[in-house]
Amino acid sequence: MYINHKLQLLINAFIFILLLSSGIGLFFVRAHHIPRLPNIDLKVGPYTASEQIINGQYLVLFKKDANNIEEVLKPLNLELVFPILDWVLVAQKNKKNFLPINLNSPEAQEDLLVINSLLKHPSVLDAQHNFSLEVASTDEITNAKIEQHLASRQNNNYALNMPEAWDISTGSPEVKVAVIDNFLQKEIFSFAQRFKACSSRIEFIEPFGHEKKSNLPSTHGELMLLALGACNTHSPFSMGIDSHSRLLAVQRASPGHAQTMAAALYSAGINICEQSAYPCPKNFENIQANKKADIILLPFANSAPDLLQFFSDMLDAISQKNCIVVSAAGNNGADATNFFPGNSSSIINVGALNLNGTRSTFSNWGPAIDILAPGENIDINYANLTKTAAGTSISAAFVAGTLSLMKALDSTLSWKSALYFLTHSLPLLSCENYCLSEENKNSDEQSNCSDLCCRDQNISCGATALDAAQALKNVQNKYIDTGLLELDRSYLIFTRAHPQAQSIQINNVGSESTEVETLLYDDNLVVTPARFSLDKKGFENDRISLDISYKDEPFKRKTSKIEFIVRKNDLIRDRSSVFIEYIPK
Repeated sequence: MYINHKLQLLINAFIFILLLSSGIGLFFVRAHHIPRLPNIDLKVGPYTASEQIINGQYLVLFKKDANNIEEVLKPLNLELVFPILDWVLVAQKNKKNFLPINLNSPEAQEDLLVINSLLKHPSVLDAQHNFSLEVASTDEITNAKIEQHLASRQNNNYALNMPEAWDISTGSPEVKVAVIDNFLQKEIFSFAQRFKACSSRIEFIEPFGHEKKSNLPSTHGELMLLALGACNTHSPFSMGIDSHSRLLAVQRASPGHAQTMAAALYSAGINICEQSAYPCPKNFENIQANKKADIILLPFANSAPDLLQFFSDMLDAISQKNCIVVSAAGNNGADATNFFPGNSSSIINVGALNLNGTRSTFSNWGPAIDILAPGENIDINYANLTKTAAGTSISAAFVAGTLSLMKALDSTLSWKSALYFLTHSLPLLSCENYCLSEENKNSDEQSNCSDLCCRDQNISCGATALDAAQALKNVQNKYIDTGLLELDRSYLIFTRAHPQAQSIQINNVGSESTEVETLLYDDNLVVTPARFSLDKKGFENDRISLDISYKDEPFKRKTSKIEFIVRKNDLIRDRSSVFIEYIPK
C-alpha cells in the first residue's frame, strides 16, 4: 500500500507539471495579443471549440540572421514544407494525414507543446498553428429561379443595380480574377464537366498540388465562378456580374491558411521559391507563376487574432503587385475584428445583406467590414436545378465581380482607391437595419453591435450596400474628394537585437492635398515627423517616408498600433494603420 501510495504521488506530480507547462505555453502564445484600446482593430478573446487547425503543421517566423533552420526543426521531428516570404510552413516528419482538428482537442494540445518549444528557441520570433480557413457560405437545392439581387436599385437596397452598371461596362478579357478555392471532385476539375459551354473563360491552376483527403466542399468554387459571371452568355445558367473577364480557378492545396495564402501569392505573380527568405525543398511541387491576377477572391474567414502579422505580411506583398484582394467577413454573426484574413490591411472585407436590404443576421459586423452585398437567397441556375446560396462568400464574389468591371474602366486602380469608389456616394444603412432584427433583438450581439456601430453615423462599420452602377460612375469620374493614404507596410517588428528605427512610406492616392495627423496607441513610440502634409496624387510631394522608433526599450513582448488620420471639414475621411510589435529576443 505504501509503495502504491508513493507511486500515486509521483503520478500526480507529473500530471501537475505537465498541466503547468501547457498553461505556461498557452500564456506565452497568447500574451502578445493587442490590448483593447479605443477604436483598436482587434480585441482579446478566447477561441471557441468550433475553430480548427491543421494537425501537425505550424507557421514559423525566424530571425533574419537565422542560418540553419534545420537545427531548430530536427530535434522536434519537424521538416520544411515550403517557405512563404519571411515565414516557413513546417510539419511533423513521417505524418501521412494532415487533417483539420478542433483547437480544444487532445491532439491540439500536443501541437501547442510543439509551438511552445519553437517559441523558446532563440532563433524563432513567432510560431502559430496552421489554422483551417473555412468557406463562408452554404448552398441547398431548390426549384426557384429568381435573380432579384441583380435587379435595378430603385427603392430596394438589396439589389446591385446591374442593368445600369452593364450600360457602363460588362467587363474586359484583359482583366483577370483569381478565385482561391477547391475545384476538384474525385480528382477532376468539376466545373469543366458541369458547365462545358462556359469553360472557355476559365483556367484551372493547381500550383502546389493538393491533399487528397481534404474535406473542402467541391461545389463552393463553382458557386464563386458562377457568381462572378462565368456563364453569363450561356443560357439557362444564371447571370453573374462580369461577362468577359478571364477567371483563374486556383486550387488551394489544403484548407490551411498557409496553403491558401501561398495560392494567393502565386495568383499575384509571386514565386515563393524565388522570393522567400529560405529555399524550397527539392521535392516541393511548384509551378512558375505566369498569369498575374488583377483581383483575388478569398471566400473564407477564421477567428484567429494571432495571425495578424502573418496575413499583414502576405497582403502587403500582394498589394505591392497592384492586386486587389477581396475577402468574406464570416458567417458567425459576431464582431469581425477577430476574423481573418478580412481584418488585415490592404484587403476589402465584405458582409452580407438580406432581401430586405438589411444586414443578414448571420453576417459578421463591425469596423472590420468595408461594405455589404447580397448574401441570402441567391439562386444560381445549373442545367437542371438551382442551388440557393447564402453567406458572406457569395457577397464577396459580387464585390470581386464589380471590381473586375471597375478594372476594365481603369486598370491602375489600387485597393484603397477601389474601396473609395465602391463606397463613395452610397447611403448608410440605419442602425436599425445594421444591428437590429427580430432574431437578435435584446441579445448581446445586438448590444455589442449598437455600441460599436450606432454612433458617428455608422461611418466605421461598413454599413453601405453595394451599388455596382454607382461604383462604376465613381471610377469614370476619377475624382477622390479627399486625401487617401496607402502604406507600403502594415506591420513592423522590433527586437532586442534590432531596436533601431524603421521606415514606412505613405502615399496620397487622393485627388486633394491633405494634412495628416498621427494617433499613437503607445506613448513610448515615436513617429518622425508626427504631422505632415501631402500633395494630391501625381504631384511631387504626394508621398513621404516616416521613421518609427521606441523612446525606451519595452523589455517585454508588446503589440500596439499607429493610425494616420485624414480629416476634411472636421470629419475623419480616412484612417490607415500600422501595427508595431516588440519581441524581446
